[in-house]
This record gives sequence, C-alpha cells and structure tokens, in this order.
Amino acid sequence: SALDEIVRILGAERAFLFHLDEGDGGLAFQVGRDADGEDLDAPTGFSTTVLERVQNSCQPMVVSGAQEGAVLGSESVVVHDLRSILAAPLMVRDRLVGVIYLDNRLARGVFTEDDTEILLALGTHIGIALETARAAQLEIRVEAETQKRRLAESLREMIQALASTLDLDEVLERLLGAVTQVVAHDRASVFLLQGEQLHRVAPREVVEDSAVPGLRVELTADTVLSEVVETRETLVVRDRLRDARDSAMIGSPYRSLLGVPLISMDRVAGVLVLERSEPDAYSSSDAEIALTFAGQAGVAIENARLFGEVRRLATTDALTGLLNRRQFFAQAEREYSRWRRYGDRMAAAMIDVDHFKAVND
Repeated sequence: SALDEIVRILGAERAFLFHLDEGDGGLAFQVGRDADGEDLDAPTGFSTTVLERVQNSCQPMVVSGAQEGAVLGSESVVVHDLRSILAAPLMVRDRLVGVIYLDNRLARGVFTEDDTEILLALGTHIGIALETARAAQLEIRVEAETQKRRLAESLREMIQALASTLDLDEVLERLLGAVTQVVAHDRASVFLLQGEQLHRVAPREVVEDSAVPGLRVELTADTVLSEVVETRETLVVRDRLRDARDSAMIGSPYRSLLGVPLISMDRVAGVLVLERSEPDAYSSSDAEIALTFAGQAGVAIENARLFGEVRRLATTDALTGLLNRRQFFAQAEREYSRWRRYGDRMAAAMIDVDHFKAVND
C-alpha cells in the first residue's frame, strides 16, 4: 500500500523496498510494485550502486540520467538506460532498517531534490510501521513459544501425576485439574462409557456445584455426546441455543460446549465435556489442546478401570457378588481396630442359609 501511494505521488514507474538483513548486514528485497499496481516478484535492471550509497550514507539520492550514472560508476544505470532514480533510507530512531528505491526509464529529471524530502518523510512512517509490525510478530512468536512451553510443562506434570496412581477417581480429578490450567471453562465433566450409557463420574463446577455426579445419559438420547463417541473426534458446539443437536440430557445451562473423546486401546472409554456460559467460547485450537491431554488420560483411565476390575475380582465372590473370605477378615480387622480406638459398640451377625448347595449348583 505504501509503495502504491509513493508511485502515485512521485510519478515513478517502479518502486522497490529493501530491508536490512541483520544477519549479514546486506539489503534484501522485500516487495516491489509498478505503476499499474502489479506486484514485482524480483528487482531487475536497477542500480545496486545507488542502493549501496544510500545504505552507507543513510542519505537520500537522486540520479537524473545515464550520464550521471556513469560519473557515479553505476554500470547498471548506463546499461539499462535508467533515466531517473530516487532512493531514500528507511530510518527508525537514527537506525537504518531499509531503503526505498524508485526509478523511471521513460524520462529524465522526473525526480527532484524536493522529492527526496517527501520520500524521506514517507520512509520514516514506513520504517516505524515495519518495526511496529515486526515487534508485534516477535511478541506473537514469543507468546506462542511461551504457550507451547506452558502446555508442554502442564502435559508433563499431568503424565507424571497420572502414572503415579491407579485409582480411577484420582485419575479423573488429575485430568480435570490439568485441563483447568490450559482450557478455560465454567464446568468440566467426565462421562465414562458403560454399555450404551454415559455415566457422569467427575463433574467440576467453577461457579456453583449444580452438576449431578451420578447422571446417566443414554447415547440415543444425546446426539452431541453420541457423535463424539461414534466419530472419535472433538466436537465444538458454539451455541447450544442455536444448535439443532439435542444435548438437553446433560442438564446444562451453558451455551458453549467442547466434547473430547477419551480413547484407549482403540476404544472410547468416555467423553471429556467442557462448558462455558458465553457462546462461541471454544476454538479449534482449544479442541486440539484438550484432545492432547485427553489422549494421555484415556490410557490412564483404562489402566485404572482394569486395575479396579482386578481388585474387585480379587476381593469379591463371583457367584454372590459379596466380599470373599479374605476381604471379610481384612474389613473385620479394620472394624475391630476402630472399635478398640473409640470404645464404641460392635456386633457381628452370621446367617445360615438352608440348602445353599442348591444356589452353588
């Protein structure tokens, strides 16, 4: 845009902008425009001598024709018959950041000394704008790197926390605690898949605890959660009031919803649901971040469930579903110790069932 205005104001045929490469200290072509408003992919047939003199002196320069070019020792001015050239430094706080180069191959004397003042003034504004843009880009890159490091650290901490326990409740709590640090939400819930139902086992409310922990949702009754389970992909509901899919079974007053599958061993173990009060609260970036954390949690959830099943089988009689003999005595020891500590009353009951062999058979 700046070059288009410079070409129009000063009557140039072409305009090139070169920025100073901080690596090697040379001038690198950045952008070029012609009088028709077309992009110039690369500078051709221009005077490198003029560029170098402006760079070294940090002063503007006017060349009126081939003869003056010959005096300057600029071979390109003579060879390409450049009739008029105007170049000025781009300065920011007395520091060179680039050079603007204009030429006109049709007529001599197109540019005058007065034009140098105009180009210098425009160049100052362009230089400041470029530096502001570069500073903004640097800030964005720094923030992005900081965000990456923060995410990596949170993910590392969560992996360590998940690896240190086989208790399902602790796994779910640590998952929600880790997600809370990286994806904003007003409520977070984990729904574990049990047959054709999703069972809410770990709700966490930021404002008030209105979530029902034991809520069971039939997959056929909730198209939002069932879509996450079936597709195994994250799902963003930008505004539930305008979304045709039915998620009323969750019983949520929140407008935005992010559903993330918890996958382990090629099966969906459940769904992580994040909700916000305002609409359009979640982006695809939020979905990717949540999915990264959920991917690690899915394995931990499955391990905890398997461990819980093994522990249940080890302590439960398969036929009756009651605690087995070993677990009965372990529990009785705990009760007996509690009775001795607090001096409360304790009783034991034994029931004899007639013809129990028939049950066993």
